[in-house]
Parts: sequence; C-alpha cells; structure tokens
Amino acid sequence: MAHSVLYPSYWFYYNPYCPGGFSPMLFNLRPCIFSALLLACLSWNLSACGTSAIPSSTAPGPAGSEVPNGSSPSDDTDTTEDTSNEIEDAEDATGDAPDTPDESESTPDDISSDPVDDSTDNNDDADEDGTTEIPDGNQSVPEDTTPDDADEPENEIPEEDTPEEPLPPGNGVLCTGNVFIHSPSDMQYYENCTEIDGNLTIDCPDLVDFTFAYLTTIQGNLTVQNSNSLFTISGFNVLNHVGGNVTIHNNPGMIYIDGLDGLATVNGNLIIANNSNLADLSGLESITAIEGDLRLEYNINLKNIDSLDGLTSIGGNLNLSGNDLMQSIAGLASLSSIGGDNGGGSLTVQANKVLKHLDSLTNLTQIRGNVNISSNQELISTYGLRFLTHVAGNYAVTDNPILSRCDIDYVVEAINSADGIDGQIVRFGNASIDDC
Repeated sequence: MAHSVLYPSYWFYYNPYCPGGFSPMLFNLRPCIFSALLLACLSWNLSACGTSAIPSSTAPGPAGSEVPNGSSPSDDTDTTEDTSNEIEDAEDATGDAPDTPDESESTPDDISSDPVDDSTDNNDDADEDGTTEIPDGNQSVPEDTTPDDADEPENEIPEEDTPEEPLPPGNGVLCTGNVFIHSPSDMQYYENCTEIDGNLTIDCPDLVDFTFAYLTTIQGNLTVQNSNSLFTISGFNVLNHVGGNVTIHNNPGMIYIDGLDGLATVNGNLIIANNSNLADLSGLESITAIEGDLRLEYNINLKNIDSLDGLTSIGGNLNLSGNDLMQSIAGLASLSSIGGDNGGGSLTVQANKVLKHLDSLTNLTQIRGNVNISSNQELISTYGLRFLTHVAGNYAVTDNPILSRCDIDYVVEAINSADGIDGQIVRFGNASIDDC
C-alpha cells in the first residue's frame, strides 16, 4: 500500500505542464540554487588567480604572486554580503573611494588589493640589476654574460711561451770602483751593472754560477779565479769591451769558457792558465786581436785551441806551455804577427807533451822578440815557421828529443834568406840525426 504524505498547500504551485496541475515549490528554486553555486565557484577561482574584484585576505605579491596575511584558506570563502561590508568599511577608512567596477568589466589593472607590508620583497620596486625576472615568483637569475663564440677570432694560433730576455735598466747603471765577488751573495749588489769603471774580480770557491745580464763594458781587468764549482763563465751575455787583462786562472771545475763571444778585442793580456779540466776554448771565436800577451799555460786537459781561428795579431808575447794533451795549434792559422810596432813580442812553445808540429803557423811573418821552442817530447816538425821573414831577437830550439837537426837548419836558412835573425841561434838537446 502506498504511503501518502501531506504537504501544506504553499509548497506547491500551479504548473500547467505537470500532470495533476501542481508542482512542488522546490523545483521552482532550482535556478536560484544553481546560480548561487556558480557564483561561489567563480568567486573562488577569481580570488585564486588574483583577478577577482572581490577583496581577498591575501596581498598580491610581485608578478601576481600572493603574500599570505596569516589567514587560512577557509576564511577566504566569504559570502557576497560579507564582501560588500568589507568594501564599505574600506571606503569609510580611505575617504572617497571609486565605486567598485562591474565584475564583468574588470581588468587586471583595475583589481583592488590590500596594502603590502614594506618588508615584503617586491621586484617591482627593486633597482634594475641586470637580472631576468621569472613570471609568477620573486626569484631571479643573472643574465648570461658569456661572450658569443662569434666574438672569438677564427683560426687563432696560441702563442708559444718563450722566455723573455731581461730588459736593461733605464739609462744604464754605472758601478764605480773595483768590484769583488767573494761570495754568492755579493752578486745581488752588482747584477744590474751595465758598466764597471774599474776591475771585476770573481774569486769565490763556492760560486756555481753567475749572471751579469746587462754588463757591456769593463774599463779595467776581468779576472775569474780560484773557483772549485764554476764550470763555465756564460754569465757575460752582452760583454763586448774589456779595457785591461782577461784572466781565467786556477778554476779546477771549469770545463769550457763560453760567454765571451761578444768580445772582439782584448786590450790587455788574455791569460788562461791552470784550469785542470778545461778541454777547449769555445766562447772565444769572436776575438780577432789581443793587444797584450796570449798565455795558454798548464791547462793539462786542453786538447785544442781551434776557437782562436779568428785571431790575426798579438801585440805582446805568445806562450804555449804545459798543455799536456794539446796535439795541434791549428787555431792559430790566421795569426800573422807577434809583437807591437815598438818592439817586443816573443814566441814560446814549451813542455807540451803530445804536440807534434807547428805547421799551422804558415801565415806568421813577423816576430819582434825571441823564439823559444823547448822540451816538447813528441815534436817532430817546425816547418810552419819557414815563412818568417824577420826575428828581432834570439832563435832557440832546445831539448826536443825527436826533432831533427835538419828540420831546424832548414827553417833557419829560410828566415835568413829574408830579413834574417837579429839575435843568436841556439840549438841543442834535439835529435842527433846528421843525415838530412
């Protein structure tokens, strides 16, 4: 049996399209209910997107972001009536405020918002600092400042790392007086000298190396002596003038000279003596003239003097003595005279154990002093002296055990056929071979 429910008459209204003619009043309220729900959803969406004309409990942040004011999201679902009351209160507080625009005509520029706290970060007021703004947020990233590849030159060849040569001090540095290097620490006081107007003496047993990178001129003497560790004198890179003597003496560790290749003329004596490990004279190739003596004495490991092949004149004496391993004097092939115009200048070849001949002296024509050839145990020929035209002093050939008398006589006759020998001729202690 069907149940029947009685409703008051005002719950119904007459509906000609409804069977029986009456419909419940509830059906008549459906459009209002749907409109209210639609309005509520629209208000919520507009508030969340920051474009609603209805004031929100959140303050708009930079680029549309929201800054919470401490209220929960549930408090934002106010009714239209509460919203109208808030708008009226705001208008009373601020005075004459413009009318609220129609919701259908509102734009993002017309949206009203609550004031933002001064402490709130807002990029709209920030100074421009070369950063790029990210939409819907307060973060920013620095702009890319990396240069484009197009700015780089094509086919660029990297520069090779080459050591730079030191630049000389401006206007030069004149070091006055005599300079003495007695310890390695003394070098720091003179390393910038470009000229020394006195003597330079390096006398330091502990010195291993030195550098005078700017020194071009020594007005006095240059002496390098008594060094046990110095194996070369390559520190004179730019030296081109020595006004006095050049002496390299008693350096047992020295193997080669090197470093004097800028020196063309020695204005005094060139003395290279008692350097027990010196094997050759490399570094002296530029020398063409020596105003004083050339003395090569007691360098027991000196094998040759080929580096002197540019030497043409010696103003003083030539002394080749005690060089035990020297087999040849081919480096003196260009030498034409010994002694100066004012007289003096002798040739001494003595106690060279393995020297075999003097054939390289064929360009030598003048000796303005004496000739002394003695105690050369393996000397077999002096024919190189046969082109001498004049000997101003004595001519002595003694104690050369395998040098024949015939060789000596032949050279003497050749000289006498020219301007001759002014002094005495001395011959003894040589080989007693009579059959020439």
